[in-house]
Amino acid sequence: MSVIAKREQDGKVFNFIKGADMAIIPRMTASSKNASGATIKLMNEFASQGLRTLMFGIKVLESNYNNDNIKEIKEEILESDIELLGITGLEDLLQDNVASCIQDFRNSGIKVWMLTGDKGETAQNIGIACGLIDSERHEVVSISGITKEEVFNSLNNIQFKLG
Repeated sequence: MSVIAKREQDGKVFNFIKGADMAIIPRMTASSKNASGATIKLMNEFASQGLRTLMFGIKVLESNYNNDNIKEIKEEILESDIELLGITGLEDLLQDNVASCIQDFRNSGIKVWMLTGDKGETAQNIGIACGLIDSERHEVVSISGITKEEVFNSLNNIQFKLG
């Protein structure tokens, strides 16, 4: 997700970007990638604690954009060569009675699935907290991919494995 802002003093145009690490890291500049090791390590620690993580970046755009032509900027220009600004790790508390609700569904014979774009560590911790994941009785299947084709191939591989 992006927000484009123009600084009034000098007319500089900025694209502020937020997203998951899988979306941001491949789009970062080489210098940001080289300097981001400690930040990414910290983000993975946040995810292991069950926190929802996001990365934030910035890209300076050409100053000749205005309200009339800003819509013409192509996505690959907006979301490439990003400089990393930082990360967040937020606690996303479950609503009351989520675990008992999931158990009621299961007791009724309803299959319950968890679909998320969270990091694997975050998803696992949330799944355990709400009683969705029980390592003794339920299999965790991970589907990954950035493009539609990668996700499609991952789903096909899982379908093949599960029969």
